[in-house]
Amino acid sequence: MRPRRLLRQLYGLLLLLLFAALASLILYTDRAAHRLFQEITARDLESRCRLLAPLVEQTLASGRTARLDSLVAELGAVTSTRLTVILPDGTVIADSDRPARTMENHASRPEVRQALEGGLGTALRFSRTVRRRLMYAALAVPGAEHPAAVVRAAVPVTQVETTLTTFRNRLLGGALVIALVVAAGILVAWARIQRSVRRIREG
Repeated sequence: MRPRRLLRQLYGLLLLLLFAALASLILYTDRAAHRLFQEITARDLESRCRLLAPLVEQTLASGRTARLDSLVAELGAVTSTRLTVILPDGTVIADSDRPARTMENHASRPEVRQALEGGLGTALRFSRTVRRRLMYAALAVPGAEHPAAVVRAAVPVTQVETTLTTFRNRLLGGALVIALVVAAGILVAWARIQRSVRRIREG
């Protein structure tokens, strides 16, 4: 096999390996970033629930349940979050985006069930109420013997996806720059090897 043909094949193989490695790295990083951003969002929503829970507990204890509507509306507007207060039987008594009386029972919602079982409830699903995919976090409000209610915070998945899209574009841009630099480096090395081979053959 001629040296020039061998070097050409070697160059093509190196480029193929380079792009395969970069593609694998991009896919892995993208998936890892997706999980990370979801975890960060869930923790952020948990923090909002923990801030809301004592206020709901005090309001319920005082019997001023009518105050909950304005409370979640004000906090929801300030934090750009959909906030909901749900009784243990699933009845919605306050929501920052919709009139509570128009909303269906939430007892079957996974994040509500998880919260009532004593932990942090999280879910990522389509909301029939607001017609968007939302990420949810829910937390039980302490009562005398059993949870008095569940507070829930949610944000549209589009917020997470927008951040991920920006990150993905930067990742692809960086990978492209690396690919071009390495490809150029291999090309320069190939040219030098060709010159060396030519000198040897001429000498």
